[in-house]
Amino acid sequence: MNHSRMSPQRFLPLIVLLLAASVEAAPVIGAALQAPLQQVIRHLEQNRPAAAIDALRDLQQRQPLSHYEQASLQRFLGQAYFQGEQPELAIQAFEQSLASEALTRAEQQDIRYLLGQLYLKQDRPRLAIEQLRGLDPGDYPRAASYLWRAQTATGAHDEAIATAQRLLQGKSRPAPDDINHLLALYRQAERPEPARALAREAVGWYPAERRYWQELARLQLQLGEKRAAAATLQTMERLGLALTAQERDRLIRLYLHLDAPLKAAELLEQGLADGDPRNNAQHRARLAAAWLQARAWQQAERELEALVAEQPRTDPDRLADLAYCHYQQGHWNQAIANYRQALAAGRPADPGRAWLLLGIAAIKAKDGDTAQAALQEAEAYPRQHQQANQWLSFLRLQPDLNRESAVDASDGRLAGRG
Repeated sequence: MNHSRMSPQRFLPLIVLLLAASVEAAPVIGAALQAPLQQVIRHLEQNRPAAAIDALRDLQQRQPLSHYEQASLQRFLGQAYFQGEQPELAIQAFEQSLASEALTRAEQQDIRYLLGQLYLKQDRPRLAIEQLRGLDPGDYPRAASYLWRAQTATGAHDEAIATAQRLLQGKSRPAPDDINHLLALYRQAERPEPARALAREAVGWYPAERRYWQELARLQLQLGEKRAAAATLQTMERLGLALTAQERDRLIRLYLHLDAPLKAAELLEQGLADGDPRNNAQHRARLAAAWLQARAWQQAERELEALVAEQPRTDPDRLADLAYCHYQQGHWNQAIANYRQALAAGRPADPGRAWLLLGIAAIKAKDGDTAQAALQEAEAYPRQHQQANQWLSFLRLQPDLNRESAVDASDGRLAGRG
């Protein structure tokens, strides 16, 4: 178990306060101990725990000592060992002091608070729980933090979550560490709904902390809230919290899933402009696919032309996509050439569609022979059979393809259904 290193100096004011309180408010401590205890305080103030320990051991030899005085000296000895980073001896001294049952309730609570931390540091969480449970959070604000860590270490996740939740209650702006710990507990217990609610509050408390935005988007995706996750990632960008490469990819996929391909393409193009290290063929192919889905034919054509020029052995589907860009823009001869290349380079994913659109493009280009041959090929595919047959019928009825009006009149009935 990992715990932050406990600084003895952090607890020195508490030690001084307790010693002074004992001197002033406990009449059972005799006057003979007043000056020596003040000397112990000075040793601790000067970070000299060894001197304090020697002084306290000398005081323990004095006779007679009352039961309360013996317990108090043992308690102070535990605090000196605590400051001197001797946890085993500190625990032994504290336990002996508690066992005497001579201390006041407040003094016992102070010892329990320190004992809980010592047990937790030594991976003895069950003993830590025994000491920390029930301490007043008003007097010991961090006790709940130590308690839920001990509960987590014993596998009592529900109890740890309840403790961590109480730690956050009533606070207008909880400490980041407390938020992080509760989020971690929710994750260990597989409770994404309350974790999402906490992450949503956390981005309000700490809007400049990208980790809370990241966690909120992750939880929204886990819960299937893709639109909300996209909105979260968009907000990150709007706040100037630069997205990581993984987050950018996640947002691109979300845009495509949510039928917002133009936004996906813009993000991909921004990555290229920013010198994205993944500026490679795969990245540019994703950009081309996004432009295609957005029906931005010129942009898609530009990316596809570059990809085809860069790769000597071009994917037939990429050539078919390039041909389709030309087809949509009315570049009939380019569409014909690219469809022929695609079909010659291999088998596209949808060869019937490629043959059909090649035939239609040839009709538009007044190339009857090419059109008839392509449509006859398309007719052999079940999905394109009916459309190809209709276009072949048109060809038979229109032997003169130079009549522009005859071709244009057929557009509403036949074109664009591939």
